[in-house]
Amino acid sequence: MNKKIKIRLTVKTPLLISSGDKLLGIEYFTKDNYLYLTPVERIIDLLLKFDNDKIREQEKILEIIEKSMKQEGRNYDAKQFIKKVILQISDKKNKEAATKEKAENKITEKAIIKSFKLSEQPSRSGVELDFPIMSNNEPYIPGSSLKGAIKTAFYYYLLKKNRGVSEELIDELRRIVEYNLKDKTPNLDKVIYNENGFNSPIAEFIVRDLKFKNFQMVILDNQREGMQNKRGSKLDIGLYIAPGSIAEGEIILKKEFLEKSGITENEFITAIKESYSDFKKMINQRFGDIEFNGGDLQLGKHGDYFTKSIGTFLIEKAKDFKDNKDLIRLRKTLKFGKSPRGGCGNKFPKTISYVMYKNKKVQPGWVKIEMEEE
Repeated sequence: MNKKIKIRLTVKTPLLISSGDKLLGIEYFTKDNYLYLTPVERIIDLLLKFDNDKIREQEKILEIIEKSMKQEGRNYDAKQFIKKVILQISDKKNKEAATKEKAENKITEKAIIKSFKLSEQPSRSGVELDFPIMSNNEPYIPGSSLKGAIKTAFYYYLLKKNRGVSEELIDELRRIVEYNLKDKTPNLDKVIYNENGFNSPIAEFIVRDLKFKNFQMVILDNQREGMQNKRGSKLDIGLYIAPGSIAEGEIILKKEFLEKSGITENEFITAIKESYSDFKKMINQRFGDIEFNGGDLQLGKHGDYFTKSIGTFLIEKAKDFKDNKDLIRLRKTLKFGKSPRGGCGNKFPKTISYVMYKNKKVQPGWVKIEMEEE
């Protein structure tokens, strides 16, 4: 019999589950702790109607817009961009300053399609912004993202619980990795259950998309440590769900999961918390000063389940190898540290993403998980 479980996630460190889209600097601006979205197509349409609808005039305006977009690497926001174009158009018409300002304000106001309350004013804008996945202009947590994070914990938990580091395990891991690296679909299910992922009992649970009961947003610099031996290498900025935001949803444990996965109903939360606790220890051993603010599991940008669960498992169990050459040999076979997938070299993890929030260096994406059977 299937079981339904209510799930509640409280964001503990800024969370970004990216949509894969980035907003251009001119597609948004911030003011008074609000983010305003201004699609570039809408801005262009409004600017074309600024003076008149004559084809010749529109061609000139398009030329000015195109030139402005190419200049300065687009390092200005929507308001600055509109002002820049209006000034150039108005100069040709000798418009008065008051007329220009009125036009800027009118076009800016009409260009806005959505606004978000920010928990704090961002340190910079006018650059590409990593945007979270949304539905009807509201952020949510895809069930597939949470399911992937939970599966990470279960794979690691079962490896740790049921296996010692033995030649048998080394051989199994080597065979499955060598097989799956050919088509880039690593499969831990073969290691644990000796069957492929389509028949894996660990996949027999369903996670519904989680809607936010309440949320605030925050724009933060996404930084990485360990990349090319440079500390604090700045990558980009993103629109994050702020800590304190709460999302709710539902998990359905199918009969096959309860009977065959090796995870009992009582172990469901334990497996998640214990596994991610070990992941945090690995990160602290490597980087030391990263904070997680009491989160139980991590969502968003943080590497795939294959690398994380096997890599952490190998590092934790390295002391069980009689000869460190066995561990080195296995790492080479797994291609950890050399593959574009990242992975487990002499130091794991090799890099870490973090954001500065409330003057603290925190790893993004950590949430507290609470569950209650319906």
